[in-house]
Amino acid sequence: MTVPKAWMRSAIEPAIAVLYFVLWGTASAGRMQSTDIWLFAAYWAPLLLICVGIGLSRLLPWVSMGGVAALFLLQWIVVDARFTNDAWAVYGGVLLAIIGLASTPGRLPHRLALPFGAVSGALVALFLLDPALGPRGTHALLTDWPLTEPGVAGQLLIWGLAGAAAGVGGWFIGHAIYSLDARAALEAARLEVELNLVRAESELQTIRERDTIAQDVHDIMAHSLSVIIAQADGARYLADTRGVEARDSLVAIAESARESLVEVRMLIDSLASEPEGHSAPGLADIPALVERMRAAGLTVETTTSGEPGSLTASQQIAVYRIVQESLTNAMKHAGRNATASLVLAWEPNGVQLTIRSKGIEPTSAVESARRGIRGMTERAKMAGGWLTAAPDEKDADVFVVTAFVPHAAAAPAVATVDQKVGSV
Repeated sequence: MTVPKAWMRSAIEPAIAVLYFVLWGTASAGRMQSTDIWLFAAYWAPLLLICVGIGLSRLLPWVSMGGVAALFLLQWIVVDARFTNDAWAVYGGVLLAIIGLASTPGRLPHRLALPFGAVSGALVALFLLDPALGPRGTHALLTDWPLTEPGVAGQLLIWGLAGAAAGVGGWFIGHAIYSLDARAALEAARLEVELNLVRAESELQTIRERDTIAQDVHDIMAHSLSVIIAQADGARYLADTRGVEARDSLVAIAESARESLVEVRMLIDSLASEPEGHSAPGLADIPALVERMRAAGLTVETTTSGEPGSLTASQQIAVYRIVQESLTNAMKHAGRNATASLVLAWEPNGVQLTIRSKGIEPTSAVESARRGIRGMTERAKMAGGWLTAAPDEKDADVFVVTAFVPHAAAAPAVATVDQKVGSV
């Protein structure tokens, strides 16, 4: 439903009033030939008051009611201001004013328009049929009944009630317009709320995507730089005594930096292309990751048990990043002397990861790796699983990361976020 602008809606009644005045004024212009100012004013004043009642019915309802009331009062008192036989249809403007009053958004004018319409309809009937209110004061305007017409009182009662009913009917027409306007306003408010919700959802999605990108950059760079630092430290110590091993360390530094650059480029490319347009690390890349960590000086033991199940691309990325972040933290906080163990236990409904690293200061590790742990937790949740990271209860020097990712069939909600996570 299209809702007109407020000023356009408010201009409808004044436009109708101007058109009403122009049409009736044009039709009546040739009938007023008198040069008497009094007669001229008495002839045009009723039409002007009706047009005031129409034009201000919505903008100034009290002034509109006053204009219609002034019409009846003027014609009651001034005989020359009453309509003649060829102009009685001008009273149709009173019905238009009632319709406008009933459609006004103000609650009190809207309600008062009902009795006002009934009274106005009855008065119009009297001015049309009461001989005393005729244009000459002796004969009825519409039927030309004289004052001595038998049964005129009963007829006036019947027609007065009919006029009141017509006024009430005009109110119901205006009330229908009022209801349509109110419905249009509610529809506009609903559309505005929906638009705000869409905007908020879009902003939230943008924030989530930015956080995911930031987390990926953190994972890639933290892992690669940790390997580079460890290899550089080793090369520095070995340079003077064992040149071959120092050379191997420098080669490892170059390879790690090159791989990091490739991953960052892939991530940047993914922001400007389709999610399917680049590769993403998965379960098959975990052995190579472990080998790089071993080459950097981290002692890693791996254990895999159970029958591997089906994981979506986003779930495999989550598993890979969790392993990468855990091993990177182990090296970052304990250097080349760090040890870690990785256990992938495939269960009937998913895979459980357990990464235990020794040589980490538990408190400092949690504080410095807070972003990484939060990122791992979010990845596990988006993959349909969970993750915990805390020092071992029995050995304070051991830090344990435990995560669970369900099979794709056991986590239908993962499919809805597969593109969001799998694309970065």
